[in-house]
Amino acid sequence: MHTDLAAHLHSCKCNDFILLLKQCHKDYPFKKFIGACNEFDRLMVRCLKEERLERRAKNMEKSKEMKRRIKEMIKQERELKERRQKEDRKL
Repeated sequence: MHTDLAAHLHSCKCNDFILLLKQCHKDYPFKKFIGACNEFDRLMVRCLKEERLERRAKNMEKSKEMKRRIKEMIKQERELKERRQKEDRKL
């Protein structure tokens, strides 16, 4: 099974493979069951996998950046809290 094949979710390259596979299924309604469209399916699956891996890498980088920003905010918050505690002790 593969992801949703809606055109707006994929690149032009993958959309071309998707269209080729759909056309093959339309042209060979019975031969598709014995492998007539397997090559188009393999190309489409390979393309979808590349897209998925690119998305995954991009999301991982975004996640790392978000974690870095959160750690920085926590550090700043601690420093601010420590400064306030020192000022309170002086009073």
